[in-house]
Amino acid sequence: MKQIHYRLTHSIIAASRGVAYANGDDVAEAVASAVVDEISTDVEITAGGVTMHLAAWLNPDHWESDWQEALDGSSFEEYVAGLVTSEEA
Repeated sequence: MKQIHYRLTHSIIAASRGVAYANGDDVAEAVASAVVDEISTDVEITAGGVTMHLAAWLNPDHWESDWQEALDGSSFEEYVAGLVTSEEA
């Protein structure tokens, strides 16, 4: 199992309302996904000395330019690979 150490460094989550849209029967997943989408830019995560919001972790391709800036041009994949501190077989 791979270990990756992180800290939640900032979180501002205010009360809000939203609507979850469910395709099919998985209503719980639709609600959870809608909530995560709503708060994803309000939660900051620090790992390996780099702080980015949850949305960037969930969709690194969409936030690629932000990652490149935060990583001084390094790739997200190299950065993530460097976060693994141990791996059990």
